[in-house]
Amino acid sequence: MGFYGINFLGVLVAAIAAMLVGMIWYSPNVFGNKWMALAGISKKKMKESKEKGMAKQMVTGFVSQLVMACVLSIFLAYSGAASIPAALVVVFLLWLGMIATTQIGSVLWEGKSFELFFLNTLHSLVALAVMAIALQLMG
Repeated sequence: MGFYGINFLGVLVAAIAAMLVGMIWYSPNVFGNKWMALAGISKKKMKESKEKGMAKQMVTGFVSQLVMACVLSIFLAYSGAASIPAALVVVFLLWLGMIATTQIGSVLWEGKSFELFFLNTLHSLVALAVMAIALQLMG
């Protein structure tokens, strides 16, 4: 256990696991093609982005996952969630109260489809759940 209940090795593992979830979730064989269509991103634009290099985006995304895993670790410690089921309840409540309610703005104010909101928001729930499981297993 570390500072404020943070298990730093667990945070690292959880962030890596969440990145893997995203890579799988948004891969062409899972939801990637659907996401591109819903987000209005063409295959040409995606190819151009890959050719430019996506290192900056990947590093920024990973740092974001580290922050999320770190904060989740603190929430789990302070909530006393000492098991995977308890951690998943905390994850669901955080997702429902913080992520889903914030991301609905993309539908309300940006004109994005509910289907895109659902796809992205469910990804957030799954990634958080995987993080929580990793943190519990590493604890």
